[in-house]
This record gives sequence, C-alpha cells and structure tokens, in this order.
Amino acid sequence: MNANNNGIPGFLERAIAASGETLATLAPGEVISLAIDLPGSTLARCQGFSGDCRWVSPPTGRAFYAAGKAVEGSRDALDRLLSQAGVWRRIGGAFALPLAFFTLPPATAKQDLSFFVPRVLFRREGDAWSVILSAGHDGRSPQEIAGDWLTLADSILSPAGLGGEARIEGSEATPDETTWKARVAETSAAIRHGRFDKAVLARRLALRLAEPVDPNRLVDRLAAYNAGSNIFSLPHGGGHVVAASPERLAVKKGRDILSDGLAGTARNAGAAPVDDAAESALFASAKERSEHAIVVDAIAADLEDFCETLERPSAPGFMHLSRVTHLWTPLSGRLKPGVGLLDVAERLHPTPAVSGFPRETALAWLNELGEERDGLYSGVAGWIDADGDGEAAVVLRTAFFAGREASLWAGAGIMAQSDPAAEWMETEMKLATMLDLFADK
Repeated sequence: MNANNNGIPGFLERAIAASGETLATLAPGEVISLAIDLPGSTLARCQGFSGDCRWVSPPTGRAFYAAGKAVEGSRDALDRLLSQAGVWRRIGGAFALPLAFFTLPPATAKQDLSFFVPRVLFRREGDAWSVILSAGHDGRSPQEIAGDWLTLADSILSPAGLGGEARIEGSEATPDETTWKARVAETSAAIRHGRFDKAVLARRLALRLAEPVDPNRLVDRLAAYNAGSNIFSLPHGGGHVVAASPERLAVKKGRDILSDGLAGTARNAGAAPVDDAAESALFASAKERSEHAIVVDAIAADLEDFCETLERPSAPGFMHLSRVTHLWTPLSGRLKPGVGLLDVAERLHPTPAVSGFPRETALAWLNELGEERDGLYSGVAGWIDADGDGEAAVVLRTAFFAGREASLWAGAGIMAQSDPAAEWMETEMKLATMLDLFADK
C-alpha cells in the first residue's frame, strides 16, 4: 500500500475481514457491495487519485474515483440488478449507496445502454468520504476478492502514473472547414424546404500528442475551470472519454426529476462589457431563441408522459461556462410511480440539442450527409445508485484519448437562417474548452 495513505490499508483490511463470512455466501448471479465510511483523517495525506474512472461535480461537492469492473452488461442486466431483491446485496454501515456507471451511444448510433459496477469506488459527498467494494460471483475465494479490492484501492490512492503536458504535435479537422460550411448551407436549405426544423452538425478535431497523458489529470484541470459542469473520465473503446458536460439530461432524487434545456450559444470572453453585449444579443436573437424553444418543447413533451407534474420557466436564463454562454431552461417534475432514471434518459436521448427536430427526420438527414460520431460524443454518461437515484449527462465538450491520439468533438444547431461562418466559429468556441487542456506545439 502507498506510504502516503498509511491509515487506509489497515482500515479497509479490518472492514473486509469483518465481512468475510458474508463474502463466502456469494452465489451465482449475485453482486455484493461492502460500503465503508472513512474518517476524514484517513485521506488527509492523500496526494491525489488515480484509477480508470472518475466523476467530479463541483456544484454538488460530489466526486467518484473508481477502478475495475465487478459486473457489466446491458439494460436488462442492470434492471435485474436494481429491481430484484437479493441480486445486489449491500453490506456495511456506510451512508453511501453502491452505484453503477452507464452510457448510451452517440445520437447517430443505435441506442443500446451499457453499464458497469466498479470493483472499488471512493465516494465523496461534501466533506464525507466512503469506499464501496463490489464483487460479482466469479468463482474466486473471499481471500482472492479481498486481495483484489486492496490492490485496486491502492492503485486509486497512488499518484497518477502518466505525466506529460498534453503537447500537440499535429491536428486535422474532419470534415475540413470548406466541407463543413457547405454542409451547413445544404442543411439550412433543406430546412427552408420543410424537410425538418433543425439538425445538429458535428465536426471532429484529431490530435497527435507528443506522449500519452493521464485522463485523470485532464479531469482535474477541467474541474478547475468548469465549475458548472459534470467532469468525468470513463473507459471506452480501448481508451478513455473525458468530458466537461454542462447539460444534465436527467437528475433523479426519489420521484423528483430535473432536466436541462440547453441550446443557443454566445462567446464568453471573460470581459464584462463584451459578455453583457453578447448575452443581450443572444437573448434577442430570433434564430437562437427558436433553436432553444425546439429543444425545451421536445424535452417537455417527453417528460409529460412520465411526470404527474412538470414545471418550466416562461423564458430562458443563461448558463455561463468557461468559454461560452448558453440559453438555459431547467425543467423539473414529479415522476409517476414506477418510472425510473433509465426510462427518462432513454426517452430523452437524443434531444434536439444534439440531433435535431423532428428526431427521426433529422437523424435521417445526418445519415444522408454521412455524419458519424464516436468517442461517445453526443451520447450519454451517467451513474445510478442501488436505490435508483442518479444522474445522466449529455457527453459534450469532450475528447477521446487512446495512447498518443485524441479526438475532440463539437457541434452546432443548424436552423433555416444559419450562417455557415458563424456556425463554424461556434464550434471553434466549443472546442476551445478542451483545447485549453493542451500545451502549445
């Protein structure tokens, strides 16, 4: 165990030993999670966190640091885990519940939810810390499970291994600027001819890095500059997705549900007179307000099917981020009995903010253009605890890292009156959130 965390190894070993008899009863098809409250002093000397997964939410004071997969699968398997008594056995006296991370693919791909329960999860809620150790039945002895937990806990509490300043050696935009602007003009013409109301076009910036970088370090940098977003790193497709998502697709607590309507963008320059003028122009823009209304109306229509009550402001407000300002309408409601977070997330995804409207015709148009998205861009990432509460975020302001390669994505909502040059600049502003992480060439 790491010398900087002298108090934690023994603490965990004693808690695991006390649950040894229960571990020995783990049966096929079951998942067991041992939750342990950690005294604050045990983490006082921790020099940082590693692991292969993290989720940081500065507005709520919540953070998850995780490693390994105790169990993984599809929506059906997650439903069984959450709903059938005895399948997910919780032991220990901690306040924190065990949880699973889940994802939905990009807006242009077939919707197929996948999930995993981390083997080891350090969880912070404000000033309170806990660790949750999970295992599925795989034939290992309790001693082997315990050893795996302790090894993974040590790996999370060890300083990050990869250094690097994320220096860029080269880049390539796909499609290039000329092609992308032509697509914007073609899309606007299709809207004027009545084929659909809105479509979201995306573009990719592929980077070649001087050396591999640790995604966890990038998450920490993002959290320092994007206090209003969910910041996360998740393993995906042989690499890691790193994102600073400002858009909460769905947040569930009990039967309360919250969803953000986010569309309409202006530059945030960090200078009050300039930003005030940009904000006023954004609010007054017929194009931006119409684009925003399409998103909010679609989310409201979907939520009405699931909610007993639904509230929405009469006019949008603003969400101020590090590089951009968005028109923002939060919607809140009371779910009907039996409706879960996953039901809501799958119904809402993809919203018109990442696909267009009407959904099917807009997606068909994107398919005609040959638009393909990867690295989870415009998909969904979230977490759900054993009581069914949790959060789903749209994967925006994102990069996919694999070795020395990185793929950054940004998109823009195209309307009948869209100006191709202005839409290109909007994607440049959005890409800047992630480009700020990288050193100069």
